[in-house]
Amino acid sequence: MKKIIINLPRLGQGNWWVEIATAHPTCVYYFGPFVDANEASIMCPDYVEDLRQEGAQDIRTRIKHCYPAELTQWEEEKLIC
Repeated sequence: MKKIIINLPRLGQGNWWVEIATAHPTCVYYFGPFVDANEASIMCPDYVEDLRQEGAQDIRTRIKHCYPAELTQWEEEKLIC
């Protein structure tokens, strides 16, 4: 019987993620998981380029050892009545 393991961290370790925050639109994206920070760093420029081509501005990146609850976090719009 084959066992399939999808997106499970190694025991005792977390996953590495690329966190990309943009000011326009105001959003935080998570790309991953990666085995290590080096693998995440290698992939980071491709994600940034994709977001630039989609019109994102003021892009900031970080490599993080974390467990993001959501892969895309948008700033909630404030409604004025």
